[in-house]
Amino acid sequence: SDFKVAISEVFDVDIFLRVLAADVFTSNWDGYSFNINNFYLYHNPRTDKFEYLPYDLDNSFGIDWFNINWGTRNVYDWTSDSHNNVLTDRVLQVSDFKDRYTYYLQKLVNNYAHPNQFFPIIDCLHDQITPFAEADTYRTLDYGYSVEDFHDSYEQKLQGHVKYGVKEYVTARRNSI
Repeated sequence: SDFKVAISEVFDVDIFLRVLAADVFTSNWDGYSFNINNFYLYHNPRTDKFEYLPYDLDNSFGIDWFNINWGTRNVYDWTSDSHNNVLTDRVLQVSDFKDRYTYYLQKLVNNYAHPNQFFPIIDCLHDQITPFAEADTYRTLDYGYSVEDFHDSYEQKLQGHVKYGVKEYVTARRNSI
């Protein structure tokens, strides 16, 4: 009954909710909230609270290994049925926390993920990494993707586990949120 107060005393819930919103928007399913993976809890001696730190965000933007449509998955039913995601499930049961999570999702969608604003950033990043992706001699060892696949993946899905192009995914996710 005192979960909201108790967890707020030892855990920076706000950081967790911000990261959760970003994870759900980008479909980072390989983090804590879906796969209980790729995260640290850092004890900040200044605040005397634990902080959630994600890492290894490569399984995102619609990459799929579970036959799940990450572009339209319910943002309030994000956790996996096969894992016990106690922290995420319990935090989102608190209406104030759920409202703050919703606020962060909406802020992300409304302020940062509009195609007119976000797609030029995606294009700029594509241009910046293209010379390195084209020079990568190990590329063909990574699921056999070609240079053409690299370029195509920004606009359209590929075979296998790449169910969306990056821009397709952003549009689908933005619309579903």
